[in-house]
Amino acid sequence: MLSGALVGFDVKGTGDNLSIVMTSGNSTFLAGSGAGTITNEFALGNNASWSAAPSSVAALTGKYGITNTSINVAYDNRGGIWWSQHRATPTTSYPSLVYIAADGTEKYKDYTTVIGGGGIRLNDDCTKMALAGAGKFTIYDLTYSDSNVPTLTEAITVSHTMGTNINDFVWDDANNLYAVSNSKEYLMAFSLPVEEDAVTTTSAVGDQGFNLTVTTGVNDALKDEAKKAAWSVYSTPGQINITGEARNPEVYDLQGKRISRGKTTVKVRKGVYIVRCADGAARKVIVK
Repeated sequence: MLSGALVGFDVKGTGDNLSIVMTSGNSTFLAGSGAGTITNEFALGNNASWSAAPSSVAALTGKYGITNTSINVAYDNRGGIWWSQHRATPTTSYPSLVYIAADGTEKYKDYTTVIGGGGIRLNDDCTKMALAGAGKFTIYDLTYSDSNVPTLTEAITVSHTMGTNINDFVWDDANNLYAVSNSKEYLMAFSLPVEEDAVTTTSAVGDQGFNLTVTTGVNDALKDEAKKAAWSVYSTPGQINITGEARNPEVYDLQGKRISRGKTTVKVRKGVYIVRCADGAARKVIVK
């Protein structure tokens, strides 16, 4: 059997290094016991099919899980695995969040944080973690000690209208966050602020637009010739190009969704986009 019900999984690597980690219950899952939980890793590589036995993640197999509760799992970039589960009242025996380092040792166990739906995901450089709460989610800044002991520091807490649970997240390259919930069968997108008074955006839904907040005002910033001279933007087919002294450039579409952050060449579809840098200046660019 590949897995049981209530599956959580994550993928890392490409080509020969492609791997999947999967956590679930199985057919022997015992009520009130983690004895039936299984967490396996599949080193798929370039294989078109799979018949070999997976590698068991021993530190996460046969413990912690509660019957019929949502669970999830996430890789970091240090070879470790984060494991989470829906818990309104976590305990030492049934924690809500666990971290297993690359050497298979348990480095972190949280039995105080309430997690609604089991949702967890790390961003691309694994410096931020999105973790579901009850009717909210929290973004944590994530750091590690030299001995791979993690520290989570609360950065942002967001209340939402998706119901109690969030079952999974995904980050895009610009650190926009997407969440899915079984409470109301919702998928929602969130553009998170990167610094105070820097950028806020609305969800890219219907006729909602975007709001750029700068200390001098967008109109003044656009008229500031000194700032305009510092950097420029132009398009080539399917691409936005940003040159000069562009500090932390961000690209938005006209629905307010942040497409990219920190990149000077951005692949996009045909359309009209707004480019803004940390100096407060913003420009429109048309891509054909």
